[in-house]
Amino acid sequence: MVVIIHSNKKRIKFNIVKFLLSAFLIFSCVFGTMTVLNKDNSALSAYEQCETVTVLSGDTLWSIAQEIEGGKTDTRVIVNDIIKQNKLNSSEVYAGQTLEIPAKYTLK
Repeated sequence: MVVIIHSNKKRIKFNIVKFLLSAFLIFSCVFGTMTVLNKDNSALSAYEQCETVTVLSGDTLWSIAQEIEGGKTDTRVIVNDIIKQNKLNSSEVYAGQTLEIPAKYTLK
């Protein structure tokens, strides 16, 4: 009588490989999603770290924008960035109001 013993070693190895590939795929998806979400948030990184300025009597957004260092940037662009950063409805500001200046700009 001949007894044939079937080896399940190949099946076990195949299952281990499937498990490891599945685990890697799940890890990649989770890590990839977190990375993408982090990149979306970091697109605003120039606006996240800001200097805070208190508007003085007689100040305007234009005068504040002109005080920002580096005459390379058009004052209109700086005013627009300040409006966006502070979610203002208009360019009007009042004494005592605090404004966040985007970190990509530095005050003189």
